[in-house]
Amino acid sequence: MKKFISMVMAAAMVVSLVPATAFAATDVTATAKIVDALELTETEADAVEDGQEDADGNEVIYTFSDKGYDVPELQIKITNADYRQEDTTPTAEVTIKLDNAEFDVDSIRWATFFDIDQDDTTKTKPVLKNGTIEDKDEITLEFQGKFYEDDKIIINLDTLLTKTNAGAEATVSVDSDDLGVNVDDLVFASVLDSGIEVSIDDLTDVAPEEAVKLDEVLEIEPVVGGTFAAVADDDEVVLKLKLNSGFEFANNDSNRVLVVKGNDGYEYEGDDSWTVIDEDEIEITFVASELAALEEMTIENLWVEAVDAKAGDVATITVKMEGLDAVKVDVATVVEEGVTITVDEDEDVPEMWSGVNAENYGLTADEDEHESLEITFEETFLGSLSEKDEFELTLPEGVWVTGVNFSDEEGDDYVVGDLEAAFAAAYKEGDHKSFVFERRDFISDETDDKKLEFTFTLELVADPGFVGDVVLGVVSEDIEETEVTIATFKTPMIIEAEQNDLKIDYRNTVVPSDVVVKEAEAGLWDKDEFSVAFALDKDIIDFEDDLVYTANEDESGLEVDGEDETMAFTLDAESDDEAGVVTISNISLYMNRSLAAGAYDLEMTWNSAVAAFESELLFGADEDDCVEIEKYVKDEDGLVFAGHDDDKECYVADVTDYSKVVKEAWVNIVTAGREQDDASFTTKVVVPVGEMVIYAGEETIALDVPAYVSAAGYTMLAVRAVATALGINNNNVLWDQATKTVTILYGQRIITMTVGSKVINVNGSAIPASASVEIVDGRTFLPMRDLATALGVTDITWDAATKTATLNGNA
Repeated sequence: MKKFISMVMAAAMVVSLVPATAFAATDVTATAKIVDALELTETEADAVEDGQEDADGNEVIYTFSDKGYDVPELQIKITNADYRQEDTTPTAEVTIKLDNAEFDVDSIRWATFFDIDQDDTTKTKPVLKNGTIEDKDEITLEFQGKFYEDDKIIINLDTLLTKTNAGAEATVSVDSDDLGVNVDDLVFASVLDSGIEVSIDDLTDVAPEEAVKLDEVLEIEPVVGGTFAAVADDDEVVLKLKLNSGFEFANNDSNRVLVVKGNDGYEYEGDDSWTVIDEDEIEITFVASELAALEEMTIENLWVEAVDAKAGDVATITVKMEGLDAVKVDVATVVEEGVTITVDEDEDVPEMWSGVNAENYGLTADEDEHESLEITFEETFLGSLSEKDEFELTLPEGVWVTGVNFSDEEGDDYVVGDLEAAFAAAYKEGDHKSFVFERRDFISDETDDKKLEFTFTLELVADPGFVGDVVLGVVSEDIEETEVTIATFKTPMIIEAEQNDLKIDYRNTVVPSDVVVKEAEAGLWDKDEFSVAFALDKDIIDFEDDLVYTANEDESGLEVDGEDETMAFTLDAESDDEAGVVTISNISLYMNRSLAAGAYDLEMTWNSAVAAFESELLFGADEDDCVEIEKYVKDEDGLVFAGHDDDKECYVADVTDYSKVVKEAWVNIVTAGREQDDASFTTKVVVPVGEMVIYAGEETIALDVPAYVSAAGYTMLAVRAVATALGINNNNVLWDQATKTVTILYGQRIITMTVGSKVINVNGSAIPASASVEIVDGRTFLPMRDLATALGVTDITWDAATKTATLNGNA
């Protein structure tokens, strides 16, 4: 052990006597890249291919420089140069190997084959100690001397090619351990797939069996070489344009002369000597000298006809120059003739309040928030509207137009006044429900070669009950139907009310449920303008005078002032933090004892905002023919619609037929105010199956749908026919879509049956039924036998011969 330690210490002493620089390693690194790589056509590549022969048949070699092409450079850049101190004249060997290319070994002169680019001229450049040609595709260079950081070895790759087919690439690899670089397959020459490229900025729409001038010019340019001379190897060059099946060129008219222009603006005038039109093919012949300086050409005034093409087909032109690959470009799309309407899909759809005018009277919302998205109206192709039958711009039922605003981008032969007149006439023609445009209302000017196009917005209002999207559509027998969403409506108030089944009392018939009126959003109702009132329809039931109005004042700040007898309220203070909620409770009714049993709806009989909505002037209304009114006419009861005396349709109130009902069958009077049961059935009802009549006593009643026998063998009778036969008011035959339940109110009896259930309920008592309610063609049918059971009738007969069912009334 002691001996081992002594040896280690001795070795350490020897090492300490050797200078540190003697152990410093040489560290030289470099990178490699190609500068000015070549892109060639097949024709150009063939010119520098091996195996060439001159006119005498002698083999000759042409390199890039021989053909006048810029020679690519291989640049090896020193990125780090750290030599040992004693290494004053280092050497560096670099091997260059080609793929798909060869050097002209007989003409290599080392002095011009490489160069060393050195920024600092005070430093001595390395020199070529030895150059060795290993093969036609491999050369080794041996340099002597120090390289410095950022020095560059520049090697001229003036070669010929061994492969010249489209897609071929010539590459070079660099290998040098001394310079720390090893790179494979650097591309210095490429043979492109095609000698020309063709483009068009946008496709043009064309109608079936129609011709159209392309909206954009056809652009053709050489892919490489700079000018068309690089791709032309003959004295005369023919450019061919050919259309695909279903399409033909339509340049046979004197006004449709083809125009070919150069990049310098020079126009090559067409004549029969160089332009040949043969239905689906055009040939243009150039003299090669014309192409020497031509870097790009455009073909203008190209007309394409869709002779056999159908909607959705695309016209494609194949462009071909002799000796080059054909190139295809789409130029036109076949569309159905007519118009399109579009909106900017990136724009938010505007939200509007229904049941108010365009200035949002009654609400605190900003005025003039009733303008739709901007709509672009455009012919699908030039002149597509000139000869077409009428077409219609449709709107949802309950949406009304109070203004149309046009932008400044109309078609050249239209001014705003013309468009306003056309739209106003169309809105009147569509009975203010849609815009109906007659034939030739719009005629584009074909001499300007511009399709009819303009943009507009609609000012809209909607019935109080309308909620949802406003979809504008185009409808016509000759035009493909399209539609866009241009706005959406929401209600400023939500009314909640439950159905109440009541038995008439003499006074103070209590309604067990409340009516709740909710503000759509906080601060929406205007304190000075908003008011609302309710009543029962038919105007024969009155409210007692002890109604209670409660607002969620603590949460919202809303304060209301309610009327005692009219179920109406106004605002004393607007809501702020939360939406207001008004609860109307302690509701009781005064009902006359002779009041008929049945259902009575709750209606909104007054709404100050709706009054302003009704008095809004319709778009296109001729105010000279209408009695002028102020939009806001106030009397002691508040805001009212003054109306007018003549029969002109001028205001929204003249055309709207919205329902004021806020809750159907809010009150169901199920018994009259007397003790006896007057539901005793005494009428004889005869039902001939399949016929359009039934007989009730001596009366013949026409039906719109006949009775039928169900698969289970039961006679089925339409609900409305039941009501008519029994003398029941149609209001007392109720259908609940949610539960699919039919209810018949007859005297003191409440009879209910549900689709799919074999149970009949009479005044809440369940009785087994032989069959269930059926729905056929959207109509509700009752089993006659079970209805008789509910009425207490037991005498039912069936005549198989005549297929007649008879329900014999009780004596």
